[in-house]
Amino acid sequence: MPTLRELGERRASASFVGREEELAVLLRMLEEDGPLVTFVHGIAGIGKSSLLAAFVVRAREHGATVIRIDCANIEPTDRGFMAELARAVGGADGDLLGRMAGMASRV
Repeated sequence: MPTLRELGERRASASFVGREEELAVLLRMLEEDGPLVTFVHGIAGIGKSSLLAAFVVRAREHGATVIRIDCANIEPTDRGFMAELARAVGGADGDLLGRMAGMASRV
């Protein structure tokens, strides 16, 4: 049974119009030789969240594991990001690599 977040993401993806070029850039991350990290940034209200919601649905359809982190709410340091990533995957900092290694081939 899908979670409320997943239902919201599906709804956002279904109503997503335009920005096919930006979505294609994100979907390239799922390819074997694709980039490992892509940054999405811009001024408020331009559709970043909608773009990412559409990407999440398509990435999961391709078998990828998606971990969503809202960086607006974390300490803007490597340590802050790693701590939030560890929390998002349900493990302590020391266990982060082990937990992520057990996930899908693309995370």
